[in-house]
Amino acid sequence: MYRQILVPNEQNNSISIPRKWYGTEVEVLVFPVKEKPKRQTVKKKEQPEIDYTDMNQVLAHTDKKDVEKIEKIFSKYLIPLNDFKFDRDEANNYD
Repeated sequence: MYRQILVPNEQNNSISIPRKWYGTEVEVLVFPVKEKPKRQTVKKKEQPEIDYTDMNQVLAHTDKKDVEKIEKIFSKYLIPLNDFKFDRDEANNYD
């Protein structure tokens, strides 16, 4: 048995059917529920709005262990660019 309670908010709704029932005959009953079932709700923690273009904000809201793993993977590919200066003439010299 599969039971799905929904609150229709449009004229056309769809009900998802488990994949294992595809190709078999199923009966769909629709009737209003008189008593509201008591459901346990999990309250979500309010999370601050993160600007994903600001790397400092992203890192501040990321688990430190995950950041360490990522840094370990990519550390061998990092190139120090402290003394780098872009030379437009050199970049456009194709000869």
